[in-house]
Amino acid sequence: MGYCISQTDSSFFIPKELFGPALQSIRSIMKKDPSDGTGESCFFSWVNTEVVLEAKTLTDALKAWRWEPTLDEHGDIIDLSFMGEKSGADYFMFDAIAPYVGSQSYISMAGEDHYRWRWFFDEGVLFEQKGVITYV
Repeated sequence: MGYCISQTDSSFFIPKELFGPALQSIRSIMKKDPSDGTGESCFFSWVNTEVVLEAKTLTDALKAWRWEPTLDEHGDIIDLSFMGEKSGADYFMFDAIAPYVGSQSYISMAGEDHYRWRWFFDEGVLFEQKGVITYV
């Protein structure tokens, strides 16, 4: 079960000097949730919490969330590629790192039913925008 998704386009940037705070932000959403009785948030059941909490690098944490970063010669993240198959709670991870993502960055996605959306970052805030295909 699940909703299959694929990445259609992206333009994404995080400077290497912000990797530490971005990693801490990802870790902060992985904290245990005592209210559900399992000690772990059900939203992230497909993410290996231990891998994220013990990740030494932002790259390792992103990979645990199924996102493969591309680094440039300076060590900055200049793109992300979705390595998963099904939808998860990626919005929450992107919302956590939004303050560290370059403005005007985006990741465009398509669902198995052809629904389109993108996560758009502007001045430290994440927006989820619906996509429309127009033929002229």
